[in-house]
Amino acid sequence: MKKLYISLILLLNSNYLFSEVLPALSGAASEEPHKAVYKWSNSSYVGYAWSTKAGITNPDQSFFTPVAPGETDDDTLGGISYAGISLSHNMCHWLSVGVGYEIYNGFVYQSYHLFSSLASGSFGREIINSNFIRSFSLTHQSALFSVYVDFPHEWQPVYGNFTITPVLGGGLGVGINKMTNFQTLVLSSGGLPYSQLSTLGFNNLKNSLAWFVNVGVGFKPKNTTATFGLSYRYYVGGMFSSGTQFVLNDPTNEGAIVDAAPWTGVLKTNQLKLFLDFEF
Repeated sequence: MKKLYISLILLLNSNYLFSEVLPALSGAASEEPHKAVYKWSNSSYVGYAWSTKAGITNPDQSFFTPVAPGETDDDTLGGISYAGISLSHNMCHWLSVGVGYEIYNGFVYQSYHLFSSLASGSFGREIINSNFIRSFSLTHQSALFSVYVDFPHEWQPVYGNFTITPVLGGGLGVGINKMTNFQTLVLSSGGLPYSQLSTLGFNNLKNSLAWFVNVGVGFKPKNTTATFGLSYRYYVGGMFSSGTQFVLNDPTNEGAIVDAAPWTGVLKTNQLKLFLDFEF
């Protein structure tokens, strides 16, 4: 038993010799420990999206009342806030890939048009003989695969207690667009003011390709794994579409449900994003 204790003491002393004493004598112990390398990061973010014109056109002017000369059906969908979350993995010293989910408040299309010409009173088509507003709502969410560049330390200057990190990336995935409340509101052209819902569309869900490019700057406080920052994104949420059935509520059609070509467009936005990342 005594021999076993002596052997263990010699083994421990030899480990101490090679791990502590010799490095100290050689000066290796004075070196700073290696910086921790984190392989994962999660990001939470909020932002604001300004839509551009969506490429909306009248799909069938023989059915839907055309706008007056010089006017267009195309318009923006307004500006709204959004939020998202993502999880990324560092694949190598210069590249990270991730997946994320985003949800948006409702976009709104609303386009006012002047009365252009008297519509014939034929059954089975939209009949509008006054100024009108065509509108719908659009809800959007997305699931996205992303790729970001991990810039070398030489490209990350330090100012005070913050490391400045460039942000550059992009991604693609599935945009989920739901068009709701499609309607045409007929306005009075004189006399007593009134309005009438002339055309109503059914809700419709459409999935399509979504993609984005992102550029910005992050600020990482000293001795933390957190980074916060601001970025600009150009985001395309994919195509949206109405259904193919409409309710015609004018005196001639009296609520008839008819089939017609769908109204379509593409969700395109400019965005500002505030983000907070944590490495682990």
